[in-house]
Amino acid sequence: MPSRLFSLHLAFATFLLLSHATAQLVATTSVTRHGIEDSPLSAEFVNQRSTVLADGNRIEQETHEKFYRDSEGRTRTEHEMVLANGQRHQMVMINDVVKGMNISLDPDRKTAQVHQYSMLPPTAAPSRPQVPLQNRSVASPKSENLGQMTLEGVDAFGTRTTWTTEANVIGNSQPIVRVTETWFSPELRMPVLTKHSDPQNGDSTRKLVSLVRSEPDPALFRIPSDYTVTQISETLPQPR
Repeated sequence: MPSRLFSLHLAFATFLLLSHATAQLVATTSVTRHGIEDSPLSAEFVNQRSTVLADGNRIEQETHEKFYRDSEGRTRTEHEMVLANGQRHQMVMINDVVKGMNISLDPDRKTAQVHQYSMLPPTAAPSRPQVPLQNRSVASPKSENLGQMTLEGVDAFGTRTTWTTEANVIGNSQPIVRVTETWFSPELRMPVLTKHSDPQNGDSTRKLVSLVRSEPDPALFRIPSDYTVTQISETLPQPR
């Protein structure tokens, strides 16, 4: 049973990481094709999550995440997650925008999964905050500008987005208010601080705590020689 639970958590985490990498593809490709490739970096984030249960019990979790980007626009994300049994597991996602590949690495099992995709046309349109699934038919989000701040030596601009589910819509006796605060750095072309408050799922924060503006080791964007490739799939047709 524990091994099955681990496999389910692992599969779900892989799905989330693949979705996240694919969502970032457009922005990354846009940067590369507009001649702004030379912005390599190595960054570390701290993720904190706090959940209060109905009986008053509180769950506090802290995980770490590392992010690398080279001059060609390739990215690598090392994401730590806490399993239901308390064990910590690391997943690694490499997004190679040059070869059109998402590579998922499992350091514990030393396996790799490769997913091909077609290179999407570049776009400079900024992405809009996504409305949580449970609220898409309930209310339109409200956004407000929070101004500017400096974090780890880079300027960031903040936006607060609020979703409100009015009382009695889903059986709730009072309105449910969810708030997401995002601080985006135009220089790095990525968020450096994100805060999310949700009465049902708790509060979470993702914050940049370390930044190095230099070329990462090229080996970080390749499959290690001692890894076994367990899956190769083509998710979208290759471009002509």
